[in-house]
Amino acid sequence: MFKGIIRPVQLTDAEMILTWRNQDSVRMNMYNHDVIELDAHLKWFNSILVNDSCRYFIYEQNNTPLGVLSFNDIDLKNQKASWAFYSGDTAVRGIGSEMEQLALDYAFNELNLNKLCCEVLEFNFTVVNFHRKFGFKMEGVKKQDYYRDGKFYDIYQLALFKKDYQKIKAQAYSPIEKSYVWNFSISEEKIDQFATLSGDKNPVHLDKNVAISLGFENRIAHGALLAAEISKVAAMDYPSKNAIYLGQNLEFKAPVYPNVELTGKAKLKTQIGRYVAIEYGVYQEDRLVAQGESEFLLS
Repeated sequence: MFKGIIRPVQLTDAEMILTWRNQDSVRMNMYNHDVIELDAHLKWFNSILVNDSCRYFIYEQNNTPLGVLSFNDIDLKNQKASWAFYSGDTAVRGIGSEMEQLALDYAFNELNLNKLCCEVLEFNFTVVNFHRKFGFKMEGVKKQDYYRDGKFYDIYQLALFKKDYQKIKAQAYSPIEKSYVWNFSISEEKIDQFATLSGDKNPVHLDKNVAISLGFENRIAHGALLAAEISKVAAMDYPSKNAIYLGQNLEFKAPVYPNVELTGKAKLKTQIGRYVAIEYGVYQEDRLVAQGESEFLLS
């Protein structure tokens, strides 16, 4: 179930799209990374409205525009096209995943394409991995094909075929629960065991007096123990039993002391077939001590 929709662009969207397009976070990942003037933008915008080889859409939630996606070089005879997208409001989480899913549905169900392509600049490689989660595969690399600021960059070429899109859509993975909450604490014994196992014997973890001298209330738990707690929950309870870890980032906001009750809160961000991304927060009462995001494959 999607939170938003895509609709065709309208002339009244022109200035809004220009504002989005000129944001540093957008334009610096474009082939043309210059700031675009209104007159040039309006000339281009009017041309796409009457060009049958391209189609542009606004992604919106609750009638609020949040992003742009486009299909270019549409070749209905050979059933192929290229596509791209960007978010207009980066403060809204998860819209990139939804825009991609809506784009794929449109490409293969409405345009009836056999192949959808995209290109990604070398310095934006995180987007390559993002597309891979939806089934895109690397077709090739244009070596040193793009020149900017005195340096040549590679261009990565990716593609998704309709048969692979249909296979992913048909995977029988039921939607997981939207959230999960659990309680735990980290004992002094566990801290000692981890120090021995990992070799991380920093005295701030092992000696209360040293920790106090450094401004802490007590010896502090290794941050990796919080990551391990998330790993345990993921493998045994949420998102599913025996989930396979793909990646994690975790930011520590406050020290965690031994034997203090903590609350973990997990929230589903994205589910695409067996791939899921989960947001995590760890709290001591109402204080956030760690937050991050993890990616898993359901098994």
